[in-house]
Amino acid sequence: MSGEIAAVEGQESGVMRDDAHRPDNQISSGRFGNVFEFSDNFITRIHIYVDPDFSSQDNARISILSR
Repeated sequence: MSGEIAAVEGQESGVMRDDAHRPDNQISSGRFGNVFEFSDNFITRIHIYVDPDFSSQDNARISILSR
């Protein structure tokens, strides 16, 4: 918390349509972060940041970034 802004970090998990359990904790860790802005005890703005490769199926770009 900082004034009227709160940041929350967490980890999500689940089962995909192909029955694969995610995250795989090798490429993806399933992390997310949300930033809430408040005014008069109401949420006025929210920013949601999630793992862009939650399903660990973007190996081509991940391998480039890992170099």
